[in-house]
Amino acid sequence: MLHGERSSGVRAKKAMIAKLDTGPRGAVVTFASNGFPDLQGLLAYIDRLKGSAKLRPDSKLAVSRDWPTANDRLNGALQLSLGLSRVAAVGEGARKDLQPA
Repeated sequence: MLHGERSSGVRAKKAMIAKLDTGPRGAVVTFASNGFPDLQGLLAYIDRLKGSAKLRPDSKLAVSRDWPTANDRLNGALQLSLGLSRVAAVGEGARKDLQPA
């Protein structure tokens, strides 16, 4: 098992990532059928990426980056899954706060 493999899988699951394709020009994230758990959080995350990310009409997230090597792509995929899982966790916490006790 690669270092961080288990935690990256947990992050992907939390962010409802079904597939993450990377290449030299960036990544495309496909979310599970029920989508990203916090749409408002996802839109804010996209806004913070300042034009390098967009939500496509097919509900996939496209992120433009310069990742020429396999190591760059792996690191980029890990950072992207970490960022998306953090957004999902914040949204999950907010939903719990809104539920009656």
